[in-house]
Formats: sequence, structure tokens, C-alpha cells
Amino acid sequence: MTKKGLFSIFLLLTGILVFTSSCSSDDNEDRQNDALEFDATPAQDYDGISIDFKLLNSDNIALKSFREGEDILFSLKIENNRDSVVVMPTITELAKDMFHVYSVSGKDFGKPWDTILTGLGATFFFTDTPKTFRYSWLGGIEEYPVEELQKESYATFRRMTLRSPLPKGDYYSQFEITIDGGRKIVCRKDFTVK
Repeated sequence: MTKKGLFSIFLLLTGILVFTSSCSSDDNEDRQNDALEFDATPAQDYDGISIDFKLLNSDNIALKSFREGEDILFSLKIENNRDSVVVMPTITELAKDMFHVYSVSGKDFGKPWDTILTGLGATFFFTDTPKTFRYSWLGGIEEYPVEELQKESYATFRRMTLRSPLPKGDYYSQFEITIDGGRKIVCRKDFTVK
């Protein structure tokens, strides 16, 4: 092979390397931009009852945006920080519309679960004993086996139908819970699927 041929191959390989590097840095830049969309919203306090509603990725990181096809884990933590027990409605009543998802244009995407398998009688929230309700949008996938989720969740949710990943767009999850003798609290999280 001639010097000119070797030089041409060298230039070609250098060009491929530069192009590949620039693609990598764009991907790293996208990941850095994703990092700007963490959800650092603190729990809300309602006269000694702390409510913390988050949307998590598969690494249990609270985010405001998710990649298309990525599962979303809905998590609601309620904690009684008072000196006395708080009595709330049954789990079935407390969670009846929990984690409902809508597009910003108003389309109803439903809930990630179909039924709740627990919830007879009133729910007692003892001091400093938080209760967490969790369920994933896709449910039962390898990252979030349903059995594992139920170990982490105070209520047992059940899925009867499969869910598809949410398409790209802007969404919100909104539902109302009743606490402390009838006080209604609206829980809402806005999020994006990119």
C-alpha cells in the first residue's frame, strides 16, 4: 500500500472517530439535561400529616420527565407526625382514584392498577409510622415485579389488563385523598415523556 493510500485510510478513520465522539458527547449532554429534571419537591405538611407524592424511574429517582418506553413508578407516602393516632377512611376509599393519569389536553389514560385487594375498615396512621402506596405504570416488568412492589406498598393493588408505555407528551397524575376527618387534599404531579 502506498503512503497516499495509508494517509487516506488514516483520514477516514480520524473522521469516523471525530464523528463518533461528537455523537457520544451529544448523548452525554442529553443525560445532563435529564439531570436538570429531577423532582426535588419536598413533602407537604397538613397540620402534622406529611404527604409526599413522587414519580420515580427504575432507579427509584424522583423525576419530572421520562424517556419514551420507560416505566414510571408512582409513590405516595403518608406520615403522621402528630402525637396521636390519625384515623382515615378505608384504603379502598383513600386510594380509589390514586395515581390517575391524564394528558394536558384532557385525555384520560386511567390508573396503573385495576383493583385494590386490601382495605376493610378504617385506616390507622400511628405516629412516625409512614405508609407508602406504590405501583408502576407497566407493572410486573422485570424491573418492578408485582410481588416486589407489594412488599414495598401498604395497599395491595392488582392489574387485570396490560398497560402500554405512555407515548411522548405532557401529562399529569392527579387524585384526591381524604384525611383527618374529611379534609380533601389534591395530589398532582406534572410530567413529560420524551
